[in-house]
Amino acid sequence: MKKILGIMFLILIITSNAFSEIITLKCDGKYATRYAVIDLDNKKLGFEKSMPRDLNWEIVNVSNYEIVAEKLFMRKYTDGHIYKSTNILIINRINGQVTDDRRVEQINKNPDANYDSSGIPVTVIPKVVCEPFSGEAKF
Repeated sequence: MKKILGIMFLILIITSNAFSEIITLKCDGKYATRYAVIDLDNKKLGFEKSMPRDLNWEIVNVSNYEIVAEKLFMRKYTDGHIYKSTNILIINRINGQVTDDRRVEQINKNPDANYDSSGIPVTVIPKVVCEPFSGEAKF
């Protein structure tokens, strides 16, 4: 009986990903093109210059009007100071427009200290409008 339940459990896990809802978008703007891959079931999003392989944005809100995703960066310094930066990506589901925002939080910052800010990523999101994309092989 345990073996049958174990096999059924494995089948459910394997087939649940086969039917996951993944949306692929091509986002064009005046100066840039980006591609977005959205996995609504796993709440992940990828947004890159080429087709994303890593879905490294966490989807935090999905409504009929927009999809909101965040990417967190955090650095801890030896004196207890914590630097947190959250990049926010918003895709409007009505007109396809992509907007972005950034939230920075600094915890236990010593005003007399000089913190090294090298290596802190800054994400630039170009003005683009997204449409569904279906890439087809040319040959």
